[in-house]
Amino acid sequence: MRKSPTREVLDKCVTDILYCYGQIFADYCWRVVVKPKLISHKDEITEGCAQIVQNACIESVLVFYRKIDAFYKPRLGKSNAKDDDLRAYDFPGFNLPNGIIDENSRTEPHKRVAHITTREATDGKFAWNTMSASPNFVQHGRPFFNYLVNEFYSTDQEKRDLTKSMIDEINRISNEVSQQLEILKAQDKS
Repeated sequence: MRKSPTREVLDKCVTDILYCYGQIFADYCWRVVVKPKLISHKDEITEGCAQIVQNACIESVLVFYRKIDAFYKPRLGKSNAKDDDLRAYDFPGFNLPNGIIDENSRTEPHKRVAHITTREATDGKFAWNTMSASPNFVQHGRPFFNYLVNEFYSTDQEKRDLTKSMIDEINRISNEVSQQLEILKAQDKS
């Protein structure tokens, strides 16, 4: 039978959880911040390398989506978690009742990113829209962020402040991405 992690272990895991949230913006950082700066160095090698880095960013983001989604999986009767899996319900007093990705949407990254399969050969390429999905993941995580600041660390001001600053940075990037998406939508309409 699986035992929930101790408070000490949960405390050490908070940074890893927030790290996952920060990493879901890798594709955005690459496409909007870094890649445009490489335009002045445009040549065949740079373009090839740029595509490799862009693909790696997208697939990395998909892996972090998968990790975050698994973190929010609900407890199903007999535990669906391995001994070392971390779930949101392991945090005392917190239980978000569902994952982020629906079961059908969970299949594509599982089949196309986590494993080598025949999916692309038989069904063609899949267009991943990580820039619009990442703010949705942050939105889904906000109840957990609030829980961390207001309950889990309610008696430890130093950890509370550190956690809040990490969350503030995640929210800042998420808001920036959302604003960028609005600008792109407006440009598409005109």
